[in-house]
Amino acid sequence: MSAQHSDVERFDALLKPLLSPLGVELCSNQIIRLKNHYKLLLRWNSRINLTSVREPDEIAERHFGESLFLAQLLPHEGTVVDIGSGAGFPGLPVSVARSSLLVTLVESVRKKAAFLQELARNEARVKVHAGRFHSVDWKFDWAIWRGVALEGIEDDIAVCVDRVAAITSERQAAQWKRRKKLVWEQEQVVPWDKRRVVLVGRSIHVPRET
Repeated sequence: MSAQHSDVERFDALLKPLLSPLGVELCSNQIIRLKNHYKLLLRWNSRINLTSVREPDEIAERHFGESLFLAQLLPHEGTVVDIGSGAGFPGLPVSVARSSLLVTLVESVRKKAAFLQELARNEARVKVHAGRFHSVDWKFDWAIWRGVALEGIEDDIAVCVDRVAAITSERQAAQWKRRKKLVWEQEQVVPWDKRRVVLVGRSIHVPRET
């Protein structure tokens, strides 16, 4: 048995227990799509640095688990942009869990964008924009991201996005709440890591829902 095959089997065993506390039920096809993402990530990460997280348990929790946790806070329909998608997180797992969403993965690093294009090849409702977020010239219902500095994107978000959801640390969340162009309305703690949260909010021009 190859090391990669062993890692994939371990990933499969690690992923399923994460779904229960999230209240997530995925069909066999959805699980296969997540495993294919993981396998492609392993293959490409041996050649280019897609992620510094390499252990199957960490990848299952930090990348896939957190992305699926965020997905449960999104509606079932609409348009979503994943800013600085990198290795496809959180956008691809969100697309798997919310299969009616139209998801655009935005990535400015050429090699990472090439990975995303390979990843999205068989994903009918996922497309890739190779470039910076400010070069995207259409609007979205939602923007999602993780590991991206808010300072570099909030002006563009305020113009072309209605609502936002981001995975970040508890400390970073406290700093973001002091900024003025986004209104944060909800904070959800990641069940298996109390230091990690998902913030949900809206652009300042969008009225509060009643």
